[in-house]
Order: sequence, then C-alpha cells, then structure tokens
Amino acid sequence: MTAPSAPEVLVLVPAPDAAAPAAEARLLRAAEVGWRGDPLAGLVAAQVSGPPARGLAAAALSLHPGPFLVDAREDRVRAATDLAFWLRAHAPGAAIVAACPGAVPPALAAACDLVAPDPGAASLGVALGRGWPDPARAPAWKPAIGRRRDGVPRLVPPPGGGPPLLEVSGSAEERLSRRPAPGPPRPSAPWPPRPPDPLPGGLRLVLVQGPRPEGAGPCPESGSVAALLSLAGAELEVLDAGAGIPGRPAPTASGVAARLVAAPAVPVLVRASRGTASWVADLLHRARPPGPVICFGSAAAHSECRERISASGVAVSYVAGDAEPALLHAARALAARRPLAACPGLRAGVDGVARPVPPADLDRLPFPTYAEWGLSRFGTASVLLGRGCDRRCLHCPDLAGARASRARSPAHLGREVTFLVETYGVGDLRFEDLALDSDLGALAGAADAVASLPWPLRWTGRVSVREGLDAALLARLRASGCRALEVGLESASDGDLERLEKGFTAAAAAALIHRVHGAGIECRVGLSVGLPGADDDDLQATRDFLLAHREAIAGVSRVGPVPLLAASRLGAEPGRLGVTLGGPGFRERWFDRGYNNHSFRRKRVQQFLRWLRQEGIPVGGP
Repeated sequence: MTAPSAPEVLVLVPAPDAAAPAAEARLLRAAEVGWRGDPLAGLVAAQVSGPPARGLAAAALSLHPGPFLVDAREDRVRAATDLAFWLRAHAPGAAIVAACPGAVPPALAAACDLVAPDPGAASLGVALGRGWPDPARAPAWKPAIGRRRDGVPRLVPPPGGGPPLLEVSGSAEERLSRRPAPGPPRPSAPWPPRPPDPLPGGLRLVLVQGPRPEGAGPCPESGSVAALLSLAGAELEVLDAGAGIPGRPAPTASGVAARLVAAPAVPVLVRASRGTASWVADLLHRARPPGPVICFGSAAAHSECRERISASGVAVSYVAGDAEPALLHAARALAARRPLAACPGLRAGVDGVARPVPPADLDRLPFPTYAEWGLSRFGTASVLLGRGCDRRCLHCPDLAGARASRARSPAHLGREVTFLVETYGVGDLRFEDLALDSDLGALAGAADAVASLPWPLRWTGRVSVREGLDAALLARLRASGCRALEVGLESASDGDLERLEKGFTAAAAAALIHRVHGAGIECRVGLSVGLPGADDDDLQATRDFLLAHREAIAGVSRVGPVPLLAASRLGAEPGRLGVTLGGPGFRERWFDRGYNNHSFRRKRVQQFLRWLRQEGIPVGGP
C-alpha cells in the first residue's frame, strides 16, 4: 500500500574523516549493510565526507528542503552532530531525525526533532507522522565517496549511478578550530515550534533597555521578550542604552528620550534593574511618553525602585513575576484596545496588586535572537541557564523577582548557543544566573551540551557554596570551556554567615575555592561590607580568609554595601537582627546599632578597597 503524501527524504551519511581511506572503507561497508533496503519510496541519499559542516549543510539544502535523516552511528556521531546543527541553523523548520543507537550527545539531541535508536523507516515515520510505502518498492542504492582539494562543496553523480554525492576536503581539526563568520540577523527565533497566536490587528512597541556592564552584550531577558512579541506579530523598535558591545556606542538617556518623544502614543516597555531605576526615572521624566509604559526586570519587584521610577511623574505599570507571559497578555490587551488594569501579571503603580501568572516554562520560551537590535557581530553573549535560586539568604533582594528556581534543558541552551555563534560569531558566554548550581543536574547537562559543540567556547558564571560542586563536576565544567567562577561569599566570618542564613561555613567556602582552583578554573569571590550585626572582628575574619587562601583566589569580583530592600526576608522582618528601615534613599533605608548607616558603610567599603589594593588583590571580573 502506497502513501502518496509521503515526502522525499534526504539521507545523509557523514564520513568522520575524508582523508582516512580506512574510515571511508568502514563507512562504505556500514552504509551498504545498514541502509540498503530501507522501505522508503522516493528515497534520496547523499554521502557527505569531511568538513566544513556548514558547507555540507548548505549543499544538502540546495539539493533538498527536508526532511533529513542523518546517520549518527558508530564513529560518525561527531560529524553527524556538526552537520545536524548546521542544518538546524539554516533550516529551522525542517524535520531532522538522527539514527544513533549509542549514547546521544546533548548537542545532537538539541539539533534534531527525534533521535532514533535505528535508521529504519518506522523511526522516521513516527517523527513525521506519515505513512510509508510497501517495502517491496524500496530502491536499492550504494553510497559513494569523493574528495575535493579546494574545500568547496559540490553535488556530483557517483560513478556507476546511484544517489548524489556531497564532496568537500578538509580535516576534523580544521572543523573544530574554525569559527564561522556571522551572518545577517534572523527575523525571528527558531524556537518554540508553536509560536504564540498572532496579535489582533498588529501592534507597534518600543522596548528600552537600560545601561549594562561593559562588554556584557545585550540583555537576555530583553532579548527573550523581544523574540516572543516578534513571533506574535508585534513590530518592535529597540533602544538599548547599554548593550555593552565594544565599538558600538550606546545612546545616552537624552538620546533615548528624544526618540521616545518622536514616537508619540506608542506603548513603551522598559527593562530596569535595581541599579538602573534612577536612570529609568530620569529617562521617563525627560520623555514624558504619552502612551502606556510598562516596566519589567528586577526593579519592578521592589517597592523602593517602583517609588523611584514613579517619582518621574509618569504613570507606569509594573510586571510581577516572569516578564514574557505578562507582557504577552499586555500586548494582546493593547492590540485589542483593552485597559491594562485587567491583565494578569501587571500591577498598576507602586502599590497595585497583580493577578498572578504561573512561572514560565523556560523550554517553551523563544531564546533571544537580537534580530531587533540590528547587530552584526559581538564577541560576548550573556545567557541564562535558569531563573531563581534555591537558597533563601536573609538579606538577598533578588528573591522577590526570582520566583521558583528552575532551569531549562541542555537542548534548549544548545540551540541558543549555536545560533549566537553562527549568527554573531560569539566566542565567550557570560551566564547571568543568580546561582548556576541551583540545579546541579542541569548545570552538568549544560556543560556537556556546550562541550559537544564544534567550537572552542569560553564561559563564566556565579555559584554558591555547596558540596555537590565536587571535583568531578568541576572537571566537566572546565572541559566545557569554563574559565572563571564567582563564589557568592559575602563574608568569611561564620557569625555573619549564620546571621544571614547563607547555608554554609567559611571552612566549606575555603574547600570549594580550592576545588575550583584545582580544576584549573579561575575563582573570584563576591563580598559585602557593613552587614547587619557585623563588627570589626567579622571584617577582620574576611581579611584573614583572603590572605590565607590567596593562592587559590584570583581576586574579588565585587565589594559593596548591602542593598537591604523591603522585599527581602530581612526587610520584611527587620527586628530579627535589630535593623531599622527608614531614611531618604531607596538603597540606604536601613541602619542598625545606631551607627551602621549608609555613610558608615560607604566609608567601610572605601577602607576595604584600599586594603585590597595594598595587598595586591585584584578587584573586578570575571
């Protein structure tokens, strides 16, 4: 029985190394035995041999739009993984199935719709939901191999007839060391497979991103919001005042304000962190946008930041929880000309109450493509493995906006990293998670996914102190390109650590720092000065700790006073440590014991910085 709707399938059999005759002979025998007689009518087959995988994918797509069945058996797994990733990058909508009976690399799983344990027609039929013809109609064929010296792939008929042949020269070492040139920005993200329903009647929006650290790249949260709204059909203009991209000057607040004035009545989305709340307030005061203004980011979770922003005199709605679902609800309301007050996930003004929105499924969100930024290349990209933190430190201001701690799959991360490398030539990743180690299984999977990619990437991130970060896991992180980790120490005094409920001791922190250093990873520590209840002995304990473990500590990544906000656990119950909330500044509204106020803490920070310089301990990074 024949199924007329069955699509033609391009079967790709990659050779692990085109320059090795023995490998070619093994491949020929395996392909002839393993593939001949598959019950696929209309089967098209191509033997692909050698790098560059990008050229092979382009040649395959010039021959066939898909579906693709990639042979990833035995010693062809790495070559098949490279090829599948380039096929996915150039044809996001094509169905890609790999036949891999052994262990499946995370990168291969990320690129394919299905990884089947065998290359038979039944596996491909399950993946595509199609019927297949009678096995008696299956053609017999034999793959062939050829080589070229100029490195340019081409399609040629093999000797004696049979399926087409993809030829290219090169070596596996060239493929692994070659970083592709960036291409033009993509119009939309290749994920998720089911985009949101289109907005009624279309919608124009302006997205404003506040200042960012030097060299950090575009903000991943803003990028995710832009990708989701673009997939829904919104027309977005992005004004990024802090992309942190070398060679690209960021617009000033006055420049962004002038652009907002020139776009009257267009809804404005503003991403603000705790550190940029004042910048956003100044921007809104200058621009006075007449259309709706919605603020998202960590600033939206804190009443002190909302007060600072609302002091601009502009009516602002604030996102409560994950930005993407709340802003999609808001965009639908704006497109339908409905009031924002009824939108879930939005609070009106400083003290408004928002209807809760369930935490977003991170694997169903589109990853950022930054197509709306108009960029052509940047070397460092900020990414997120997950959201939230499993620790509940008493002073932490980030818990209010972090919500449930959760991580996305290695496959989803692998898709994003591949896109960033291919499109923008990214070579360094900066994980902006509060604590990368909140889910050790997800961290290990992410490391394996990055390690299996065909590029030598480097990355940094932030971790807390826990025994699960053992030598074996740290070795996997190092093998995946991890060059530096920041340990969120805050203090090396056991009294401070106990009062703040950090969940570890100074001895445990020292053990982790030495494990990180022993794995060949640069280790820096983050510190806070003037903690609630701290005295001179506590600060001296931190100095002694830094000197005692100096050979393993590359430097201090950050040092500053604690921004105790009302949304933190201690802010909600200041009496637990004798803290008094009050004062004029939104970060400085607390003191304890009558003298530990903002001015005192600033002096302590300057004194500590001078001591670090005297001891030759670097400050900043990674």
